[in-house]
This record gives sequence, C-alpha cells and structure tokens, in this order.
Amino acid sequence: MQYLENPKEIIKKFKFNSKALLLITATPFTLNKAYTSVQKNHKKLTQNIRNLDELISFLNRKKFKMIFKSSIEIEKSSIKYLKKNTFFLNLLFEKY
Repeated sequence: MQYLENPKEIIKKFKFNSKALLLITATPFTLNKAYTSVQKNHKKLTQNIRNLDELISFLNRKKFKMIFKSSIEIEKSSIKYLKKNTFFLNLLFEKY
C-alpha cells in the first residue's frame, strides 16, 4: 500500500463479497498529515505514509470495520525520514 500512488482508487475497483476481509500488513501510517519518504535500503523507493484516520474513514464508508490492529517496531520499516506519530502497523478489516 505504501508504494501505491492512490490505493483508494484500486480498492474502489474490487468487488468485495459480504463477508470479505481486508488485511494490510507491515505498512507505515501517521496520525498527522500524510507524507512521503525514501526507503533507506539500496532500492531507494518512495514510501507514501498515509493518515490512519483517513484510511479508516474511507473503509468505513465502504462498509468495512477494523477488527484488529497490531504494531511492529518502527525501526523495521526502512523509512529513512520518520516524522512524529508514525507507526508501522498490521490492520485487519471486515466487511459488514
């Protein structure tokens, strides 16, 4: 998700059944304004760090509720320039 320019547009294209689960793993999110950073490994990829509340609101409008959230050590995220209130998360949503 962090490597996609506009993941919301991709999610909109999926036809989810009534009991769908959506799993997002090892993805950086912020509680502040969304931002980008380069990856600190040799690939130098750009990572899009999105606002967590905006994602939750978007998925709620698509009839998904978050049923699980866990955090991974932010140091494992490979984000070169971390801003305050950035977290590396696993999220599980369920269609209702």
